[in-house]
Amino acid sequence: MVSLEDSQINEGSRVEAIDVVAALGSSRAIGIFKKALAYASRDEMLRALEHLIDPAVIENNRAEAVDVLLLTVRGDDPVLRQKAIAALGKIAGSETASAVGELVWDEDPTLAQHAVEVLGKLGGQQSID
Repeated sequence: MVSLEDSQINEGSRVEAIDVVAALGSSRAIGIFKKALAYASRDEMLRALEHLIDPAVIENNRAEAVDVLLLTVRGDDPVLRQKAIAALGKIAGSETASAVGELVWDEDPTLAQHAVEVLGKLGGQQSID
């Protein structure tokens, strides 16, 4: 059986596979995206992050998607970290406030600003609820 981590599969094919998994809305999609974020190229990781905010993909798996995004935001790549915090802003709930709050003091000023914006959104959601 061929898997996404198979080094003989070219990057374009893995990006397409990520898109197909997302389109199918498989319950295993987030696990596959988590693997992609662990070992893939930047383009593959960016594509996986895009899908982690898709309601069809995260339906019934939002907590797991948030966990994957939090892992990514703690990574080393500034672009991926900023995309992950932006994605958190779209899907996060009050359960992520403390983890996002820690990022307000991040060394990356853009990421810190995104964290402030996400916290503002979360605060607004709590006042609505």
